Amino acid sequence: MTYQNPNIPIIPNPIGFDAAVADLQTAVATVSYIEKSFGRAFIHREMRAGKMITLPKVYQGSGEYYNPLPNGELKASTFILAIGEEHCEDYQQYEQNIFTRKVALIFWGNLQLIDPDKDYIFLEEVKSDIMIAIKESKSFKSYDAYIDERYSEVFREFASYLTNTARDTDTDEINTQYLMYPYAGFRMSLTLTYDQPC
Repeated sequence: MTYQNPNIPIIPNPIGFDAAVADLQTAVATVSYIEKSFGRAFIHREMRAGKMITLPKVYQGSGEYYNPLPNGELKASTFILAIGEEHCEDYQQYEQNIFTRKVALIFWGNLQLIDPDKDYIFLEEVKSDIMIAIKESKSFKSYDAYIDERYSEVFREFASYLTNTARDTDTDEINTQYLMYPYAGFRMSLTLTYDQPC
């Protein structure tokens, strides 16, 4: 596993929330310029330069994790973060039940690499491409919110990492003025639905 070519393991025969995440991840991967469509990221806390920081980590297999925050190696990528509790709609014991859960789909990309012929910020086009792909996901239930104004809101859970001088993603993408061309990012809040026997 490297930052240049991270693994994207897919859980074999996923069930429940794992199945919904895998379905969304696969749908987003159909967007041609998304180099890596990561699945679920888990929130990790660790010490860096004497400070406790919070960062996302995607499991890579063999006990390895990958930090999917901007690192200068990928044209465009996404990852999924669970942001809400799991809810059961009309629970029936010993039956196949329908569940919902809110997630954040976080996109980061270099617009210049995505389409060098466009010398403008075309984030709405990217959003549209991803929305079209998401609608093909059978786990997609609703589109709840979208934010692209501030880097601090797109990556809100990870502010302690982004401001830490000992981060492992120390690149121009973070050191320049965050959401300025050619870099772009957004966060979509979605609700996924899935069934599971109980």
